Amino acid sequence: MLNDAEQTISKWIQEHSAKFPTTLSPQLIQQTLSYLAQSKLFSYAPSLGIKDNEIIRNNKDNGFAMAKTRRTLDFLEDCGIIKLIAKKPKQHEITLI
Repeated sequence: MLNDAEQTISKWIQEHSAKFPTTLSPQLIQQTLSYLAQSKLFSYAPSLGIKDNEIIRNNKDNGFAMAKTRRTLDFLEDCGIIKLIAKKPKQHEITLI
């Protein structure tokens, strides 16, 4: 299931990369969506899934600035492939898969 999700994410990125803001890299978008896909597939309930702060911290550990990850989450929400499911702490769920 995870492989199928990763393929769906990669396909979406290839089809929409021309519309990405120049400040957001496809690698950052891929990584962010991957975290959300894993969370959706392997969490017992959406509320137990990964929080935005965890995504930001993980991406920072991989060399992506915190502000860019926040902008990535906002961009993906605007695109409609993730949705906000909690406000405090902020949490999103992927709708692409």
